[in-house]
Amino acid sequence: FAITAGVAAFTLVSCDDGNEGAIYNMPAEEQGYSFLTESAGASYGPAYTEKTYSFKMARNFAGEAETLALTCEGANPLFTVPTSVEFKAGETLADVTIGIAGMETGKSYSFTLGIDSAKVSSLGETKGIAKTELTFAVDYSWTKMGVCEVSDDWSGNTVEIDLEYAPEYESADVILCRFAN
Repeated sequence: FAITAGVAAFTLVSCDDGNEGAIYNMPAEEQGYSFLTESAGASYGPAYTEKTYSFKMARNFAGEAETLALTCEGANPLFTVPTSVEFKAGETLADVTIGIAGMETGKSYSFTLGIDSAKVSSLGETKGIAKTELTFAVDYSWTKMGVCEVSDDWSGNTVEIDLEYAPEYESADVILCRFAN
């Protein structure tokens, strides 16, 4: 009986009512926002149909609903980049959604999103991430056009490697090729 009473008492004392604890009740001077990573993005094939790309942003407290301003450096005009992110009341994560329709095959695009450094989260010496670099690319669809025999003069070894070309590459005089490995 004593063991059962002890376990029951321990259980009641150790409960975190409503998941409230230090992570949800940060002191005001440590509350803030952060990107989850310093870089993000995606690579797509030439027939991509995605119109948006989304990623999460975080805050280290579960507060009221709030709008956080975003800055953008170097975005191509074809991207639809939000100027703010909305955190719902009681939530610590929010979605940032970027319009990506219209990217060209064979091109890559990079730009940086940021937040005001005064609003970045901190926990002692640990700071949140104030900027994230986003990189997007649309690759060619590579098609096998043959096999090449490649030899190494130093070792004398010879190996066969597939040769591929990019049918989407547009040029009257040149084709774009690569070794598959």
